[in-house]
Amino acid sequence: MLPTDIEIDEFTDRVAAKFGVSTRRLKCKFEDEDGSMVDLSDQDELETLIELAKEEAKLNRQEFGRAEVYNLILPQQNLQSHAER
Repeated sequence: MLPTDIEIDEFTDRVAAKFGVSTRRLKCKFEDEDGSMVDLSDQDELETLIELAKEEAKLNRQEFGRAEVYNLILPQQNLQSHAER
């Protein structure tokens, strides 16, 4: 469980640590309310994800919401080209 006031850097640090990879090799995405996949790369997108989780909790009359984050681990050779984007 994560706090709702978490910063994007701390979030990516925790996810990277969980998978044992550098944050440079990690790319996170989530599905928004329209079904589109969104890159989770800044604070605004993280706050959108948290709001979606809160809405899901409210709809299901639960204390805590859930959100699925899709994590892509980039191969070592793709790090330079990914950093250039």
